[in-house]
Amino acid sequence: MRLSDPTAPTDCNVGAGNGWPGARRAPTRSSITSLALPLEEFIQRPRPVRPSLLGDGLLRAADYGVIAGSAGVGKTTWALHQALMTARGSSFLGLSTAEGGVGVGFLSLDTHEDVLCERLTRMRELAGRSPHDNRISISSHTSGGSPPNILDRSWQDAVIEWCHVANLGLLIVDALSDLHTVDENSATQAGRVVQAIGRIRRLALVAIEVIHHEGKPPARGLVARNDHHAPRGSTRITDPAELVIRLVEEKGGLLSVRFAKARNVARPATVYCSRAPSGVFDSAPRLQSGPSGETRSDVNRRLVSDALRGQPLQTRRELAMTTPLSDQAVKRALRSLPVEKEGSYREPRYRLIEPSDHFKPLNDLNR
Repeated sequence: MRLSDPTAPTDCNVGAGNGWPGARRAPTRSSITSLALPLEEFIQRPRPVRPSLLGDGLLRAADYGVIAGSAGVGKTTWALHQALMTARGSSFLGLSTAEGGVGVGFLSLDTHEDVLCERLTRMRELAGRSPHDNRISISSHTSGGSPPNILDRSWQDAVIEWCHVANLGLLIVDALSDLHTVDENSATQAGRVVQAIGRIRRLALVAIEVIHHEGKPPARGLVARNDHHAPRGSTRITDPAELVIRLVEEKGGLLSVRFAKARNVARPATVYCSRAPSGVFDSAPRLQSGPSGETRSDVNRRLVSDALRGQPLQTRRELAMTTPLSDQAVKRALRSLPVEKEGSYREPRYRLIEPSDHFKPLNDLNR
């Protein structure tokens, strides 16, 4: 009997059971069905704990991360520094890495070998040598030969084999644009690349971080992109990521590390750092990140007040030079801070009023 009406009489001979539900065919046991578990059994099921590779769960084993930034901002240097610290199990700009260190693969598709060697040598001279450094496995593909294609299943299998042989816990790809030939602005084509990355992560049980470029800056008068949408191409590239880091060059040569996305934990506050002549990043003492609940206005006020404590009597222009803030941001911060003006009306110098300026010691009052 052909079923064309869900309201067919219940006494129709349509299979086991009564009525419309009985018209269902006995399902074959698929992989989806075999993996499905009742809630309590799913919760109690033993499963391995994935170690955190960066921060308190920002990036765990088999996760997907994106390091984004404009050209020349220092994405490769950041990735190399992270690789070195992750292999050693050392803290990286206040962010913890895997305890005891893990194997790190660095797939170089953009930076020539001599430059890569020079940067790593300078980093090790500053940070000191460690036997754990040999946990880093570097595969450079900038000397010619056929370009890699992540959509090629045999190439994916070669990467998976590398991860198993070198016992990698983290794989950094520099850069995503050299890993394929598709149109990154197409959500469909970019999705194929992300799916290929996901296959490698699942089969190799390795976290993958890709270095990705930003798009062109917006034209004058247009609203600037937020951190999450700053990376170039379709959002299909960043949407599946557990972690998206954006590096932004600020005034005075400082670098702000913005956690545009942290899927599984609270987003940390922006970290400000400087780059030493050796290329290694170092936290800027007066620009340490504050509590994760800080608003942008709170951060701006803290930066201006710290600058005035370090060097009193600065003009607004000088404060804009010594902090990674614009002139207007400094102006708004000064309005909400207890400050005194000295000097000319056109360009006064500001001094922070501390609580001790209002409450004199008792022995001073008795004089």
